Amino acid sequence: MDMQVNTVIRWANARSALWSGGFRPFFLAAGAFAAVAVPLWVLALDSGLAIVGAGDPLHWHIHEMIFGYVGAVVAGFLMTAIPNWTGRLPVRGRPLMLLVGNVTAAREGLRRLDSQPDYNRVWPGAP
Repeated sequence: MDMQVNTVIRWANARSALWSGGFRPFFLAAGAFAAVAVPLWVLALDSGLAIVGAGDPLHWHIHEMIFGYVGAVVAGFLMTAIPNWTGRLPVRGRPLMLLVGNVTAAREGLRRLDSQPDYNRVWPGAP
């Protein structure tokens, strides 16, 4: 088991520090999202403009904080904590890249086909 852990750690360190720990890409995404979303929200709130596809700025802010920021932070925490709790190897490298890519695609709505109903609506009756 120890040899397997050392091999994974060496592989991850040789590739990129970003993909060597499950928390890194999720915390980075949460920070980048906050750096973009907060100024956008303040601008919309001050100017009274509605954010496209979101309605009023207050509901957009609530939705994005819960599903955008908090989701990424919780995912990063769990990607670090679960290996510590279970004693299993953490997700690193290519599997982590695929996970982050799938979460990002789902978050941006890129995985939904036009013929599929949208089951991800938060506010019933929203356009």
